[in-house]
Amino acid sequence: MFQKNSVKNEHSAAKIGSGALEVLSTPSMIAYMENAAYELCQKNIEDTTLETTVGIFLEVKHLKASSTMSEIEIIITKCNREGRVFTLDMEAYDKEQLIGQATHQRIVVNIERFMAKLKK
Repeated sequence: MFQKNSVKNEHSAAKIGSGALEVLSTPSMIAYMENAAYELCQKNIEDTTLETTVGIFLEVKHLKASSTMSEIEIIITKCNREGRVFTLDMEAYDKEQLIGQATHQRIVVNIERFMAKLKK
């Protein structure tokens, strides 16, 4: 699985508040990665009107800086499912340069039950 993302000024560390520079922020890179993982997991759930996945673990390395206006590609290199838990390994690239790596876990939840817990 692969996904492209355009870095805009609002994705910069200066705008997000995670730094002072106009470069891709780590929180934005993480959001790109988590969105790619979410989309892949949704394709592997039987009934997405009843179930979805939520993130439960993330380990990330932001290896190199990227400028705003660059194109970031997220590549999921591995996706395993054990019961309700998906474990995904991902890489982020700016052009052909590796800028980030992550391991991410998502768990399948029943949407109605999950949201009902928040109302208690």
